[in-house]
Amino acid sequence: MLKNADVAVSLFQAGSDIREKIAVFRKGDSRCVSSGGTRSRVWHWDGQRLVASPWKQVTVPKALTLVGIYSPSRNLSCEMSDHGPGGSHVFCQSEKAPHTVAMDVNGRLKICNGERCIGNAGENTPFRRLAYGTALTVGRFRCSSSQAGFRCVVISSGRGFLIDKVGVRRVGP
Repeated sequence: MLKNADVAVSLFQAGSDIREKIAVFRKGDSRCVSSGGTRSRVWHWDGQRLVASPWKQVTVPKALTLVGIYSPSRNLSCEMSDHGPGGSHVFCQSEKAPHTVAMDVNGRLKICNGERCIGNAGENTPFRRLAYGTALTVGRFRCSSSQAGFRCVVISSGRGFLIDKVGVRRVGP
């Protein structure tokens, strides 16, 4: 297996052909662990040159169950976790004018204001920058990023919150 910082590659003999298999890295994956499954293609000698077949997905991407996000300004950050009963939540915080919000799978919110509310991300939580105008889904939760802040909801109910540099507001029904 050949490895470099961005890709893990396996080459196998398949009869007179060569099968190439690579790990698919999603944005935010560490350089050692991919979460996008694997894909492969076959290289065949046509008598004059090696010709590659189209890529095919071999193993499906892993469902995201834990991820951290931060805003382009780096003021807002969230941990999104959906590990089943008891381990599912969204926790977001703002560094400036410190405040936090925690949401469970029913859309219930716990809001806290002040320095005592700010915490650190859990160990081994993979973080990624969530650009303005984009969204990320983790299990039953979706958070979207805009210049107005992070809007996070429970997908099935639409209940959630908007956190910005000033405070937290409920959203949804």
